Amino acid sequence: MAIEDTGKFWPVQNTKVAMLKVSDCLYNEMYSIYTSYILSISPFILNLLSEYILESHRSHFDHIRYLLKRNRTILKEKLQGQILRLLEPIAKTSIAWCEIQKPSIKATDLQKFLLQKKGVYVLPGTFFYWSNPIQGEKYIRIALARDTDNFMQGMVLLKEGLEVLKLEKSILKTETLLIKSTI
Repeated sequence: MAIEDTGKFWPVQNTKVAMLKVSDCLYNEMYSIYTSYILSISPFILNLLSEYILESHRSHFDHIRYLLKRNRTILKEKLQGQILRLLEPIAKTSIAWCEIQKPSIKATDLQKFLLQKKGVYVLPGTFFYWSNPIQGEKYIRIALARDTDNFMQGMVLLKEGLEVLKLEKSILKTETLLIKSTI
């Protein structure tokens, strides 16, 4: 069984539908659950997304590929010289994984810091390391399937937040050095 949502592949924000793919042997057991769930979604949203998906298929997903490539390029540019390093994807997907280059900074702390300082929400990697969330503390995940103008604004704020963090860490180190030298 696979559960997925449309938000990772198409920039549809809150206009999402969960997709459920099951093998034939589970079909009868899952049918009533699925129809109960799918009936709670507006027919308008279902039709809108169906047409969007069909149009994407007709165009060989060119629009989506271009959007993801463009947004990945923006992210890479904004991360130059920052504590986050964009990881090369194993497969071209609609999300970007970034590794925190400072072992003293945890993803959950960085998430809170960026949200507090700049109103930017990044997803810590801890959510994806279910059996050992601590392994995810050195990663954040960023969704690429977003309107490019909005994505650019978010990445500008992300970069500004990382610059603030860099400055605050520098001030803290300087203050620590001054305190130690006066003792």
